[in-house]
Amino acid sequence: GAAPAGGAAPAGGAAPAGGTGLARLRQHPQFNELRRLVQTNPGALQQVLATIGSQDPELLQLIHQNQGEFIEMMNEPVTEGGGGGGGG
Repeated sequence: GAAPAGGAAPAGGAAPAGGTGLARLRQHPQFNELRRLVQTNPGALQQVLATIGSQDPELLQLIHQNQGEFIEMMNEPVTEGGGGGGGG
């Protein structure tokens, strides 16, 4: 019996269609809020992870498995819905 081609990850459970393991993070209701917090205050990252972990432990596991991707997502510019906003 040959192993099936396609290089499926042996981690229990199928990866979501679309590829990225952190697609689920983008659907998090506070994703933009958390991302903005981390960009303003990088030291808040642990607090953000604790928040995610208390709400969705499985998502926290995904983040630990895809840390590089998570950091890249956190560094993306936060796009607000609507037009440009003023400073402060």
